Amino acid sequence: MHTRDYISYSQLIMWENSPAEFIQKYFHPDTYVQHTNRGQSLGKEVADALEKDEPTGKLEMDAVIAQIPKMGRRDEKIFVKLSVGKYPKREFIPILIKPDMCEVDYTRFIEVKTGSGPWNQKLVDENDQISFYTAGLYIKTKPIIPTSELIWAPTEKRIDEDGVERPHLIGNIKRFPTSRTFADILRMHARMSKAWREIGEAMEKEII
Repeated sequence: MHTRDYISYSQLIMWENSPAEFIQKYFHPDTYVQHTNRGQSLGKEVADALEKDEPTGKLEMDAVIAQIPKMGRRDEKIFVKLSVGKYPKREFIPILIKPDMCEVDYTRFIEVKTGSGPWNQKLVDENDQISFYTAGLYIKTKPIIPTSELIWAPTEKRIDEDGVERPHLIGNIKRFPTSRTFADILRMHARMSKAWREIGEAMEKEII
């Protein structure tokens, strides 16, 4: 039994980092307080602009968006099922993947990050979100392993006219192509399976 009929990247990371917070958020949502910082608000604004693919009228944001390649799928919810175990104990774990952009055939995707960073190639190559999306999309594309790219749009803090300090896009981007191995995919599949099982067990204990 689960509170959601799928597992997403955000669920996986929250469960691994803090089961107590996960239980509070997903088992007792009426009392959970979600905090959103100004950097997250800017990131959502960029994501919405990418999805609409229309000028925003904001110079730095439009400059950033103009530099990002276009793909056929934008901010699309992609559901796959991870097969675990063997018959007759085989289980299919529902996975939600939502990359910022993805090719129509799912073989390549792009994630866009805003913020002060700094991102570098090592951080991108080890990034769990990229690994999660690659492992999920592989279920659709195998035997081809999807490739990806993280695009970083740096920001700097400025005092707005209302006297509040907020992050603002600088206007340039940095691009980091990356990929994952089959071993990376298997490790992420194991993490997905483990988290799904443990979340279900925690939910059953909560009900009892």
